[in-house]
Amino acid sequence: MIGHRSGKTSRNNGYGKAPFPRNFASPTSGSLLAVSLLMASVALPAAARADGVLDIDPIQQSQPGWSWGAVGEMVMRYYRVPNTSPTDDYQCGLANFLAGKEDAQDCAQPGKIGAYQATLKIVSSYEPYAYKFFKETPSKEDPVVMRYEQTKVLPADELIHEIEFERPIIVAIEPPRVNDTEKNTKQVALIVGYKGTADNLQIIVNTPEAYEVGADPYIDAGATALDTGQYQIGYKDFIKEMRWTSTIYRLKPE
Repeated sequence: MIGHRSGKTSRNNGYGKAPFPRNFASPTSGSLLAVSLLMASVALPAAARADGVLDIDPIQQSQPGWSWGAVGEMVMRYYRVPNTSPTDDYQCGLANFLAGKEDAQDCAQPGKIGAYQATLKIVSSYEPYAYKFFKETPSKEDPVVMRYEQTKVLPADELIHEIEFERPIIVAIEPPRVNDTEKNTKQVALIVGYKGTADNLQIIVNTPEAYEVGADPYIDAGATALDTGQYQIGYKDFIKEMRWTSTIYRLKPE
């Protein structure tokens, strides 16, 4: 599921410089060079590749204000959780779940609930609901319950660790307003990859909203658009400009 995995740096094996045997003749310059190259190949660690991207395509919210729907769909599809929607719109099934309308034949409107709290409820409870909905018994390979943890801003080294373990990261953000009609920009997004190291980290983010040219807070913050709804942006820029406040991470279906 992961596009690029960081290579593991081999540890120094601790070999010292072996003395020549007592009966060994004084080496020529050629043999000295060969010995030096051999020792260098043993002692020097392999260079690590500092990047990783999960196989999660960006998905847009099906209705304004449904960032929880887009992020919920990306996460649930990634972990192969069934679609309970009466239509092909996966987010409709999530909306019916949040609204408590299991038998709805269209998309219910959840009550007043924030994007982060809605996503948290989806992560914590949607999977058993989905299997019960179809009266199915999940196979050994299917997730039944999603384990997770919460924190504020995830440190750079821990973010890298999560992607290396093939776990997407849900983040609560509040991007700058791009027009006067926007009243509340609080939403959730999904971190699906990284480039660089903890010291110069770039992150890859799937955002639920498709912004128009000239009115894109990610581009304004110096991000590069990789696809519709997907950006590469500096870790520190993301924290500051997108106002990252909370995180759901260590996602582990069991």
